[in-house]
Amino acid sequence: MDLAKHIATLNKERPRISIEVPEWGDENAPCTLYFSNISARDVQQVRRKYPNFFNDTETDGMVEMIIRKAETQSGEKAFTLEAKPILMDVDAMVITRIFSSIFGTSVSEDAEDSEKN
Repeated sequence: MDLAKHIATLNKERPRISIEVPEWGDENAPCTLYFSNISARDVQQVRRKYPNFFNDTETDGMVEMIIRKAETQSGEKAFTLEAKPILMDVDAMVITRIFSSIFGTSVSEDAEDSEKN
């Protein structure tokens, strides 16, 4: 097996992460969103709309990535682009927390890093 095929196989087998969003749940349980890894293709697609995506991450870009990657437990897309106006009206801290979790950082880590600089 060549290296590229091996990488593709490993990528398909990589487990999704789950993120609980209590603000979006109900009295019985929080909402749980599932995310596969962020690929270079995902970043490329978002950067087409938001060229400074990594240098100056705007809420629009964060919401776009969440829409692009969020899945239900069964693996279906959790959102379509029609949900963007709704997500843009959500508490920005919730969007930031979800977005940060996708990339493996927490909001508190980001805040600590910015305070050090």
